[in-house]
Amino acid sequence: MALANLNPKAAASLETWHAMVARKNLDGLEAILHPDATFRSPMAFKPYQSAQAVTLALRTVLNVFEDFAY
Repeated sequence: MALANLNPKAAASLETWHAMVARKNLDGLEAILHPDATFRSPMAFKPYQSAQAVTLALRTVLNVFEDFAY
C-alpha cells in the first residue's frame, strides 16, 4: 500500500515504525500506538491488549529474531 493513500497521520506513524525496525530500536513506539492497541499473535491463545503489552511483544520479537524484517 502506498503511503500517499493513507491518512497523513497514519502514514507518518508507519514511516516511524519502519525507521524503528530498520534501526532495531523501538524507543518511542508507545507514542505511535493507540493506548488500547491489540496484538493478535498466531502463537498466543489470547491477544496482547494495551500499548504497553504490544510494545513488550514487539520488542521481544525484534530482540529474539536476528534477521527480523517488516
